[in-house]
Amino acid sequence: MAFAVKRGEIDPTNLGCNRFTPLLVDLRERLEKSPYFAGCLSEWVRVNPSTKLPDLEEDEAVSFIPMEAVSERTGEVDKQETAFSHVATGYTRFAEGNVLWAKITPCMQNGKSGIATDLIKNVGFGSTEFHVLLPNTKEVSPKCLWSLLSLDMVTTAAQAVFTGTAGQQRVPDTFLKTLPFPKPSLSKQNKMAKEYASSIENRRERLQQASRLLNQIDSDFLRLMGIDAPTPTNRAAYGVRLGAQAFVRQLGADYYHPERMGALRAIQESRKARRVVRLEEIADFKRDTEKEANPEKYIGLANIESNTGSWPLTRRNWAKASALFSIKAMSYMGVSDLI
Repeated sequence: MAFAVKRGEIDPTNLGCNRFTPLLVDLRERLEKSPYFAGCLSEWVRVNPSTKLPDLEEDEAVSFIPMEAVSERTGEVDKQETAFSHVATGYTRFAEGNVLWAKITPCMQNGKSGIATDLIKNVGFGSTEFHVLLPNTKEVSPKCLWSLLSLDMVTTAAQAVFTGTAGQQRVPDTFLKTLPFPKPSLSKQNKMAKEYASSIENRRERLQQASRLLNQIDSDFLRLMGIDAPTPTNRAAYGVRLGAQAFVRQLGADYYHPERMGALRAIQESRKARRVVRLEEIADFKRDTEKEANPEKYIGLANIESNTGSWPLTRRNWAKASALFSIKAMSYMGVSDLI
C-alpha cells in the first residue's frame, strides 16, 4: 500500500506514515462535496459543552451511563441509576438529547455511540471516555448527527488522528469540531429519523431470528448425536473428588464446574455413539502461526463470527450489511458511495 500527501496538507507537528490518513482525506472531500455542506460541525454542534446541574442532594438518584451501557452500532443506551454522590466528580456530565460518542480504542471503532434521553432531571453522568455533542436542535436533529458519527467510514477515518499510546489511544475533539458537516433541512432530517427507527427495529428482529435459528441448530445437532442436553445449574459451590483431580493433574474451579462436567458426561453417555474418545485422539492441535510469515492469510479470533464458526464479511461489507440506516442517512445528506 502506498499513498502521497500534498505539501500543503502536511501537519508540521506530525510527519509519518499513517494508513488511515488517505481515508480521512477522502471522507472530508466527500462530505465537502455534498450539496448540503454547511461548514464545520462545530458551527452547528457544541463539542464537550459544560453542563449546568440542578440542585442535587448527595443521596439523590441520577442517570448514569457507563461505556458498557452503550450498544455497538445500534444507538441503544441502557441507562442506570446511582446516587449523585457516586458520580459528582470524576465523570462526564451531559444533558437530555446530547449525543455520546466513544473516543477511546476499541470502543470508538466498534461504534459505541448513542443519544442520552429520558434522563432524571434532564442531566446525566457517564464515562470520561465519551465526547459529548450538543446540537442546535433548531437546525440539527440529534439522530441525524448520530447517524453521521456512527457511520463506519467516519469511525475508521478517525483513527488517522489517534493520540496516546497503544491500547489507550483516543480521538481528540478537534476531529469532531473540524469535520465537514452536511446539513439538509430539518424536515428532511426528521423524515430520515423516522426511517432510523424502522431500520433499527428490522435489524433487531433479524438478529433475534438469527439467534433462534442458532439455538435450534444446537438442539438439532445434539438430537442427531444422541446427546441429552445437561440441565443448567445455578450452584455457587461444589466439590470434587480427590481421585478426579489426580487423574487430570490440575485443580481449577472452571475446569470442574458442574456445567462443564455435565456436558462431558452427556457426551460420554451418547445413545448413538459406538465409542467416545478424547479429541486429541482424532485431531492434531497446531500451535504455530503464519501471522508473521503471511499476514494477509492470518485470521485472528476477532475475525471469527461468534456462535457460527464462520469467517464473517469484511469490515467493508459489514458496514453495508449492518448499518443500512446510516447509509440511507448519507443519501439524504447528499453523500453517496461512502462504503
